[in-house]
Amino acid sequence: MQAKRPSEIPQTWNRSSVNEPTLKYCLEELAEYDFTVAKVICINAPAASGGSALLSQIANRAVKRGRRVLYLDDSLYLGNRYLVSKIMRSMSVGIVNVEGCNGLTILCAEVMRLRRYDVVIMDDVQKYSQAPKRVAESNAQAILQIACLPKPPLIIMAGSADAIEFYHAQFISTGIFSETKRLAAMEFDDRYIQFVKSFCEINNFLLEHFEVMDLEALYRQSQGRLGLTVRNLDWLHLNILAERATCRELDMEPS
Repeated sequence: MQAKRPSEIPQTWNRSSVNEPTLKYCLEELAEYDFTVAKVICINAPAASGGSALLSQIANRAVKRGRRVLYLDDSLYLGNRYLVSKIMRSMSVGIVNVEGCNGLTILCAEVMRLRRYDVVIMDDVQKYSQAPKRVAESNAQAILQIACLPKPPLIIMAGSADAIEFYHAQFISTGIFSETKRLAAMEFDDRYIQFVKSFCEINNFLLEHFEVMDLEALYRQSQGRLGLTVRNLDWLHLNILAERATCRELDMEPS
């Protein structure tokens, strides 16, 4: 069996998990979105709930459907807590990590207006709300500027409960339509088992051990959370590889 490509992993996560309805909902909303009234989907994504994989899959699907996507994750901008600067750099406009001011925020909004993005996807938004007060206020203003564009893109954001609560309240208080979704832990049932099996199919080593795997123990250790389940499976995979390498070394030792 051929191993799946890394790009297929988020698809496996969402197709077999409780995150699938949220994935479908976001894509349906994007398909129907007409840019006349701003809309925000705020996803409460607890740690290790699979939020990043979900947003990655939304972005991939949207691009394949011909949508203009601005996807803000932290992979290219580690430590950049200034949202305006992060957006500008994501649009290939060279701005160093600096705090947003009125002029820079307006410039950022104008560039976004000219680029006419269909959807802006933001991961780990707690990094913007948990910054020092002045920075957090600047970040909140930048998000509101996006939602107030003449033809505003659909905004999909995910993060911790307190950050989602904060931004959702900000949108509602300024008359912007916002709704919340929550990524819940999975129950230990056939769907969880199918999720584990689907992930094990990514590589041969784990699939060989699926039939003898203690799935109840895996569920308890992972607390039903998708991200933690995957981390534990990755750890198991590494242990299997280490054991096989040790066995090969022992076989090669002279008797």
